[in-house]
Formats: sequence, C-alpha cells, structure tokens
Amino acid sequence: MSHPKKTIYVIGRGVDPSRHLNLAALNALRTCDRIFGIESEHKFWENICAQNNLAPLEDLSHLYKNGGVDRNNYDTFVTFILDAIQKCERSVGLLVAGHPRLGVSFVPNLQSKIAHLSIQIEVLENVSSFDTLINDLGIDPLERGTMLIDANRMLLFKIPVPIGIGCFVYHVCSVGTNRTNYLEPSRGNEIQRLQAHLLQYLSPDHEVLLCSSSNPPREQCSKSAFRLSDLSERLNEIHFATTLYIPPTRPAELDHSFLELLR
Repeated sequence: MSHPKKTIYVIGRGVDPSRHLNLAALNALRTCDRIFGIESEHKFWENICAQNNLAPLEDLSHLYKNGGVDRNNYDTFVTFILDAIQKCERSVGLLVAGHPRLGVSFVPNLQSKIAHLSIQIEVLENVSSFDTLINDLGIDPLERGTMLIDANRMLLFKIPVPIGIGCFVYHVCSVGTNRTNYLEPSRGNEIQRLQAHLLQYLSPDHEVLLCSSSNPPREQCSKSAFRLSDLSERLNEIHFATTLYIPPTRPAELDHSFLELLR
C-alpha cells in the first residue's frame, strides 16, 4: 500500500499579509504540522493562527545572515526545511513575501533537492510587488508594454534598455554584489554601474523613480522621482523593498500603415 507523499507548501502571503493572505494559503496552512517564515507582523500571525487553529508561526530570521552570500542564505533555508519535513507527518508551510516565483531563487533549489525524495512541493501564488507597484504608480503595464528584469542580470547579459516601454528594474539594493546586506543596503552596492548602463540608452534628464509598496511596518508606498543623472546620489534611499521604475520614452518610429488598421 503506497503512502501519500509529504508536502512542502511554499506559500505566497502577498506584499502585506493583512490585506493579501488568501483562502488557498489558509487552506494549505491548516494541513501543516509546522509553519515557518520571516515575518515582522508577529501579532497579526498570532491572531491568524489562533483564529484558524493553525500551528504557531516559527520565525526563521535567525537563518538569514546579514552580510552573508545570498545563495548560502537560501541553501540554509532549504536544508532547514528538508530536515523539518522529514520529521513531520504530513506537511510544512513556508511563508514567502509577495509571489514565491518572483525573484526568489530558493524555490527551484528546493525543487531540485526533493526530485529523488518521496516529497512533493506546491507553490501557492499571491499578489507580488509588481502587482502593487503598478497600482501605486497608476499604470497599465500593457498600455505601452513593460519589461521586468533583475539589475544584475541586465548588466551581466548587457540587456539594452527598451525605448518606448516601461521598465521595472528589481534588486537595485545589491548591484554588483552577491551579499545580503539588508541592514546596510548601500554597502558594496555598485549602483553607478547600473546608472552608466542606463545612460547608454536614455538621456541624463530622463525621469526615473525609486518605488516601494506599503508593507508593514511601512504604512504608505513611497515614490521618489528624479533625473537619471542623479541615481547614484540616491543610494541612501534604496533598501531591500526598492524597485527602480523607468517610465517609457516617446517611440522613435511609428508604423503609420498599422495605425490605419487600428483606426
């Protein structure tokens, strides 16, 4: 007789769990023997766990080393979760800010580690920072088109800045470094390299914005607009929830024959 596989739930809890935690997440959490996460809203989770008869939330912030290599921090998470699921009867839940597949590299790492084990993984989606940012900025990402890219990958692969569409550049807190300096985001940040790359395609006067959505303990989203030439001088405004948004420029060309079709 075959036994059901144990399950690791990687659960997106949204940008602000007090607004975004959904029924799919709650239903999964009800099956979990243990629940883990890095959460600042301890009172909120105490109430949610008590109201829904859930296992108490166990804080994993002690595993996330400031100044440590980013990949090593994720490997520590994976090792911890695999050890926990082996000791549980049914399932464990790992709460992840935003959407678990947006810029969170430990998910594919975890999937590769369980490939030969009698364990399954389920990833539950939720509202990401991309969703909240387009609402904070009041834009439709399809109106002019949008590119979503990691800052280091843009530089590594020499990705051109698209002219005529908007561009969200993520992880501007760690340009040119593989360290997790969440207490000092400016430490080791080579933001001037990103600025120099952008200036190959955009004018120094092009307006850009540093944005971050509301997320406890912050009560309001933040938006700071300035000229691209001033980006390196704004390093002290960048933290781990900051995204650089580059508004679209006016297209250099227009296909007038196609415009007639649309009309």
